Amino acid sequence: MNQYVSQIEDGLRRSASRSVSAEKGANAELTAKVLKFGLSGRQVDQESQEYADDGPARFERLLALVEGDEEQFGWHDVQENPDALSGLRPGHLLAFAGELYEADASKISNPGGILSMLPLARAIGKLPGQKAPAEFEAALGGGTLEAIESFGAAMEGRSIIQGDILDTDYRFVSLLPAAAPQEGDAYIVGKVSKIWKAGEWRMLPGLPIISQLTREQRREAERKGPGDNTMMWMEGPAVQLELLAIYR
Repeated sequence: MNQYVSQIEDGLRRSASRSVSAEKGANAELTAKVLKFGLSGRQVDQESQEYADDGPARFERLLALVEGDEEQFGWHDVQENPDALSGLRPGHLLAFAGELYEADASKISNPGGILSMLPLARAIGKLPGQKAPAEFEAALGGGTLEAIESFGAAMEGRSIIQGDILDTDYRFVSLLPAAAPQEGDAYIVGKVSKIWKAGEWRMLPGLPIISQLTREQRREAERKGPGDNTMMWMEGPAVQLELLAIYR
């Protein structure tokens, strides 16, 4: 967002100030025999207000600046042009209505996911006379708890959201630096960073395992596909986005 606005406005605004002035006047007359003196005075009150330039304000300016010059800025609105997806390139701006939700792989490490339940699960298991249910032991025993904790720490509070682009076969995925927004329908705007065709598979962005693979290893893994475990993958046709805004 900051990069786009800065390029268009030739610099990024940090704040905006506004001054309001009010003028007050007073008149008085003094008569001394024949002479008449006129006295007048004016007072100006000035108020200065400063506004922080936050994300929503910058996005509203971006919309206003792009309006009428969508082609120049690579802006594609799927609702206005359903064929826009066929001509997408990395760097284009994509706007669309869709349904978003958090990826299962990301839910493991979010504040309301399995990771948040681990301390309680461990505490219950240590209570005198208490034993974890067989299903719990089977699912999270044998070092699985430790693996989930390591995965959550490596995600560093980030979340992966994905979803469907309304009235198309395309899906989208994006990595967010914070907790995922509420799931459901929304109007979404983002910068396209990757595109892949139907039948192709890509790993979800931000997974800790990706940083451990070389470029050649990642390409080889994507050529082979996910096998039976698709939780950390997305099948095309799909786009990966750097999100600029989510409208409700």
